[in-house]
Amino acid sequence: MQRQQAVVIGASIAGLVAARALANHFQNVIIVERDGLDTATQPRKGVPQANHVHILLTGGFNVLQHYFPSFTSDLHAAGVPELNWSRDVQWFQAGSWKTRQPCSISFYPQARATLESRIREYVRQHPKIEFRGQTKVEQLLFDASKTTVTGVLVNQADQSSEIAADLVVDTTGRGSRTGQWLEAAGYQTPVKEVMPIDLVYVSQVFKKTATPRNWQCLACHPSKNSPRGAIIAPIDDEHWIVTLFGYLGQHPTPTNADVLEFVRNLPVPDIYTTLAEATAVSEPVRFGYPQQVFQRYDKLKRFPQGFLVLGDALCSVDPVFGQGMTLACKEANALDQVLASTQGQHAATLAQAFFKQAQKIIEVPWLITQAEALRFKGMPGSRSPKIRFLQWYTEHVFWLSAQSTEIYQAFLDVMHLLAGPEALLRPKVVRGVLGRMFGRA
Repeated sequence: MQRQQAVVIGASIAGLVAARALANHFQNVIIVERDGLDTATQPRKGVPQANHVHILLTGGFNVLQHYFPSFTSDLHAAGVPELNWSRDVQWFQAGSWKTRQPCSISFYPQARATLESRIREYVRQHPKIEFRGQTKVEQLLFDASKTTVTGVLVNQADQSSEIAADLVVDTTGRGSRTGQWLEAAGYQTPVKEVMPIDLVYVSQVFKKTATPRNWQCLACHPSKNSPRGAIIAPIDDEHWIVTLFGYLGQHPTPTNADVLEFVRNLPVPDIYTTLAEATAVSEPVRFGYPQQVFQRYDKLKRFPQGFLVLGDALCSVDPVFGQGMTLACKEANALDQVLASTQGQHAATLAQAFFKQAQKIIEVPWLITQAEALRFKGMPGSRSPKIRFLQWYTEHVFWLSAQSTEIYQAFLDVMHLLAGPEALLRPKVVRGVLGRMFGRA
């Protein structure tokens, strides 16, 4: 495969980081986005979830720091606070509050649109990367044998044109049209692993109150007997963004009165008492997420050369876990590494190698989000022995992470995609689980 020009479909965070990774290997990278791409920090039409709480986990933060070395210092210069996860987040999960001793995990709270805008400006400065906003991709272009994608057909201002590419990467999210494009070209569509979760979000911005508080971020996670929760997170010095979420029909509704009523019925009163004295400065916004989906491109026996899929277009997991942006960043970094390792090899090797690496990144979050959803009574899905064991073990870990900073750290390492599930088998964790089993904890 020649590496002259690459095209990225979609200027989401997945697309932006993928473009930066591609710039290490291609002479020119074009990002094609149907929305306008000005410098405004309001949510784009194509990213409706941007109205809700987003937290970039450390696994994703590390990728951004790698590609944009001034990322951390620029956040500090812009006044974005660095918060310590266990010191500054008061988190109620699995029937108890997490320990509040400082840990090694930090994060920088900001609105999703603001974060995307920051990343977009870094990418704009790269000499190899070009943006084409308000441009819609109509279809993939193939060679005569239909074995290789050679570019995209785009429409801008009702004018159609072709963009040639040695590699096209789809990062258009859950609305991806890749399945249709492949089917039209004679390819099988991938098997979809689907987990219905019937999730609804409602978010609203509030002005912070002057009441002294011992937290910067406050969260109440759903439990197996109460599939609803909420989180309060700062988005600047003066405002909180509040996101409510519920599964299986226990949905928040987007009215001021219902926002308060929803949080009044959470198992702990802290979020309600905070919002009861706060002033809303936006209208509530609803977002529905009926199912999480993993498109198993890694299992296809035949896939066109010169084409890849990344981000939510590949796998979209339950957003309550906050892992979507981080998964996309790690997949983009994996693409960078695969391109480096396949230089000079046959073009077909690229897709096989990338989807294999992406599957390794996705498999643990996919399994954990399934297991957690299946805790809820009435949630459809197979509760296999593997799922039941994971639920049993992590239930002990959740309880112990309210008692032990070290065990909480192991839990956070997995949650932030810094370590695999082996982190939960560290001696301290295993001893804690066994001690609790036998009544010694």
